[in-house]
Amino acid sequence: MLCVARRALGRILLETRAFRLERATGSVPARIVLGNSPRATRANSRMPSSTEILRNLTLIANEAMALAIAWHAALTIGVAAVVAGWRPQARTAGLVLAAPLASVSALAWVYQSWFNASVFAAAGATLAAIAVRLPAARVRFGARWQVMLGASLVVFGWAYPHFLHAPAWAFLYAAPFGLIPCPTLSVVSGCSLAFAGFRSRAWSVAVGSLCAFYGAFGAFRMGVVIDLVLLAGALALLYSGSWAARSADSELTEAATPGR
Repeated sequence: MLCVARRALGRILLETRAFRLERATGSVPARIVLGNSPRATRANSRMPSSTEILRNLTLIANEAMALAIAWHAALTIGVAAVVAGWRPQARTAGLVLAAPLASVSALAWVYQSWFNASVFAAAGATLAAIAVRLPAARVRFGARWQVMLGASLVVFGWAYPHFLHAPAWAFLYAAPFGLIPCPTLSVVSGCSLAFAGFRSRAWSVAVGSLCAFYGAFGAFRMGVVIDLVLLAGALALLYSGSWAARSADSELTEAATPGR
């Protein structure tokens, strides 16, 4: 009897989720295959289509809007503090930037987007591991072009104009930053670029490579053309990491030396 009740509850939950997806996207969701049969296993393990991925991202963006608002509030506080003159240690800033990636991973697990969940869990752990090895010196802005392009990427991720079904002005505080990959990576790469990748080649390559993959995948595989902005930012960060780390290592060493 418990087994029957469990199956019934599972069916209700799946049908509810399908209804929410239809309401959020305005289209009929893909058929959900239930049960533990070989057919169900094959259907759940196959690579989802572009349409299914876009529907899932739309569902996350609209159902987790409250979390997006919280991330926007945190980002607003951080940007305001930096503008006011606050300069955290590089390792602190790195750990802070790894947090949104963990948020994306957690939501991907909840919504059964296994690829994004695994990639962002690994990426968040990798960035955290790199961050704790960054110097204790305070962060510094990079060259003017890095700051300007980095700020543009942050604004782009902040108001990412896709997936959310809401009035245009709502994107200013509820765009899916911290919820789905591309807007989150845009903010992380923008902050990284503005601070010259924390003068760390490892950080620049890790963030830049991840952004390049998702920017290219979003633009060319998913048809989300605006993700070309993320791809351009990724290339800029990778280029920045190829020379900024060498030119700024000595500066960070001097800044971290007592009495200098």
